[in-house]
Amino acid sequence: MRGVIFLMFFLYLTNFVYAQEMESGEEGGYTRITTNKYKHYIGICTGVTYYYGILYRRWFLDDVFALQFHLFPLIYKPKTYDEEDAYTRGIIKFGLTFLKTIRSYEYGRLIYYINGTLHYYTDYEYHWDNDSNTSKNKQVDEFSIGGAIGPGIEFYVWRFAFDVLLGISSEYNITTGNYRIVPAAETAIHFRF
Repeated sequence: MRGVIFLMFFLYLTNFVYAQEMESGEEGGYTRITTNKYKHYIGICTGVTYYYGILYRRWFLDDVFALQFHLFPLIYKPKTYDEEDAYTRGIIKFGLTFLKTIRSYEYGRLIYYINGTLHYYTDYEYHWDNDSNTSKNKQVDEFSIGGAIGPGIEFYVWRFAFDVLLGISSEYNITTGNYRIVPAAETAIHFRF
């Protein structure tokens, strides 16, 4: 019962504050912060070409164009011989994304993006030699390049920006010669400053 009373009081209070803001004709602090166009973004991302990682974005020319750098940090798992699937693994992926504003709104924008990525992957394959009764580890290194293109949407809540980018992605594995084209879906959460 206390929770219901608290919720009703909270809704009444926010309605009262919002109504005063609308009557005065001035923008409130939340609205002003949310609709302000910030030039620098830092955040976390995930997706087909991003994998997951950290990113930095900078808007130029009155928020028409942006450049974004994303990095998938190196992951390393020490090899342990008591595990059946013992391995050591390292991955690093970084890329550069170009973004263009198609249309800007008060609480967001439609964008178009093109990105390029470079991917390095290393792994150790575990082999058992029956003749000598010994194990051998063979290091496997792979390099690939890729990219994606497509539209997206970005929207703001206070100092945070959320974006969803959809499109088509391609990747060429330089080591094996394999090529793939897949749908791309990228998303990120940014802090704007």
